[in-house]
Amino acid sequence: MPDGYLKNLKGRLSYIDLISYCLANFEEIRKVDDVVSKFQTKVFDVTDTPEQHMIRSMEETYPGERDYSLIFQEDDRFSGVIDLDFIDDALANFRAQLFAKGFFSSSKMNKKYDTVLEFIMKKYGKGIDRLHVYDKTWHDENRGLFITLRKVKGSPKPSISFTIVDEKFSGLATS
Repeated sequence: MPDGYLKNLKGRLSYIDLISYCLANFEEIRKVDDVVSKFQTKVFDVTDTPEQHMIRSMEETYPGERDYSLIFQEDDRFSGVIDLDFIDDALANFRAQLFAKGFFSSSKMNKKYDTVLEFIMKKYGKGIDRLHVYDKTWHDENRGLFITLRKVKGSPKPSISFTIVDEKFSGLATS
């Protein structure tokens, strides 16, 4: 994540508040400005940074696809990246990754994962275990959404990733 850009943020954004907003408003989010205007100075658009251009150059794109990346900081312990993928003026994929900083970052991330898991389970139930115990998926059949929560262990920076994918685009979008 481009940590150097965090100095451009003027506020803090709770990961749970971000997830809650996107879950409640997924179908109404039509452009990146819908998210930026909601959170204003708490997010910073890094879509056109050299780092994001390099990442996007390695990704496959689809006709009508527009991708955006925003950064946020929850507090001094956690910062994150929001990826928004739009296809034909519809939000196809939302992903919010949260990264822990400093000493004991793994234990901090474990606690954060448990908090997010509890929040999602209150809304959607137990979920389906996927690849391993730290990869859960839910299907909101009424709204046609796939929701995934994943904890990444074994990397230099422990993280969690929360994804919402419109099932119409589930073959196109990745988490």
